[in-house]
Amino acid sequence: MKPLGQTKLLGIFISFFLLQHSSSSLAAVCGLPNESGPVSPISGDPNQPNLPNLKHYKNAAGILATYSPAGALDVSENNDFFNALGTNERTCGNCHTPQASWTITPALAQAQFQRTQGTDPLFRPNDGSVSPLADVSTQNARCEAYKMLLKYANIRVGIKMPSTANFSLTNNNISDPYSYASLANGLSLFRRPMPTTNLSFIKGVMWDGRESVISNTAGFIQFTSLGNQANDATQGHAEGPVITAAQKSSIVNFETSLYTAQLKDQGAGNLDQNLGLGGPTNLANPVIATSTPSPVAPVGFTLYEGWSQLPNNGNVNATRQAIARGEQVFNNGNLGMRATTPALPRRCTTCHTHENVGTYLVQTANAPDSETFFNVRISEPSFISKINPGLVAELPKYTFEFNVIAGKAIPASSVDTVSGAACTTASVRCKITTTDPGRALITKTYSDINKFRVPALRGLASRPPYFHNGAAKTLDNVVQHYINIFGMQVINSPTHSTDPNVITRQEVSDLVAFLNAL
Repeated sequence: MKPLGQTKLLGIFISFFLLQHSSSSLAAVCGLPNESGPVSPISGDPNQPNLPNLKHYKNAAGILATYSPAGALDVSENNDFFNALGTNERTCGNCHTPQASWTITPALAQAQFQRTQGTDPLFRPNDGSVSPLADVSTQNARCEAYKMLLKYANIRVGIKMPSTANFSLTNNNISDPYSYASLANGLSLFRRPMPTTNLSFIKGVMWDGRESVISNTAGFIQFTSLGNQANDATQGHAEGPVITAAQKSSIVNFETSLYTAQLKDQGAGNLDQNLGLGGPTNLANPVIATSTPSPVAPVGFTLYEGWSQLPNNGNVNATRQAIARGEQVFNNGNLGMRATTPALPRRCTTCHTHENVGTYLVQTANAPDSETFFNVRISEPSFISKINPGLVAELPKYTFEFNVIAGKAIPASSVDTVSGAACTTASVRCKITTTDPGRALITKTYSDINKFRVPALRGLASRPPYFHNGAAKTLDNVVQHYINIFGMQVINSPTHSTDPNVITRQEVSDLVAFLNAL
């Protein structure tokens, strides 16, 4: 079969010109509203087989760029990342594009659907549709079949219930609007493709860590883990054979050479100038992207400390000061108190510990999970509905039951099967309803229900929607979700509150400005 990678990638670039010049017609794709997301490259010829370093891509917040110490990025079929290695014409580049911070967005999916009437390799029923049995025979049928991909950029992941888990599931406790998920077929889990950039900073692969290889002596083994992911993606997403060692190396070496970050902010200007340390070249600099393996007092981000002392003159400096304030909110702002003894304040850096990157860094060889995975309650229907009520009805739901085991943490929102009250350590049997149990299907442990890996935060502005299921359309929604789950009170005040359960509207606004500048 002739490789089709470059041809398919060209289609992706063409779609962005449709996005930029035909937004009114795009809004009519499958009756969906226009989605925010990356648009056409600012300069350069998309027909060329190489992308120069710092290729610029517009997004709603400014400009994104990717840098590689290896030089220009090869997007030809000589790079197996962009080569169709399977039987359905897909390449890694179909779901991982430079315009979208090396993932995919609803805007991109809709543009591809418009360009091809839903026949682009991105749209394949094995995992792109709501069910592998969905009707894709007509364009109207494909609109319905691929709606989770078009609306949330979600891919369907099928995982079977492990037989040796310490929690149980029956077919009667599966509610799938697409009539496919079952114990026989496996659970249907709708998840966003994770970015294939900034991978030198990660400590796990996939949202649930299922591709991670961890040694008791060496800890996380990056190349092996990413190689397994590349092979399984080719067999699963591309419906292909086992890839060769050379193909595996080609893909992993390319992925690990990429550094992606926001380069320019619409209001603040260049993020890597005038005392700012943003942008992808700084991210690739180990002096700036340092490691702070301390879950007790992580540094967080230090990219925009220099902007906090800028003079109050003009809109540009005002925006830079807001970003610098937002960085401090991320590092030290109120998010309530942690359930520790003694009680410690909760910060964004409680989970996002890696300095200037945002992943969770601390991991030991003999405790490989060591809180790399967290439950931020975004699998719970009640919290999804607070920021995205439409998504709740579109996701399958699963009710798991478990016998309480001493020493095992009880997942939030679990209820006693007898009393219907909140599950406690005094309960015997409990249940929990979730749209995706996450890590628990891999560890087979009920205490890991609803836990997911902490993602890197750079290049956020180019890859909405957010969280593993795309529940948050905007970064404002992301912040609102954390306000919801931690029961924060938002007040109008010009000064920071000493109450750990209170955050000001200005702090929320500054935090979003900072996240957009990553």
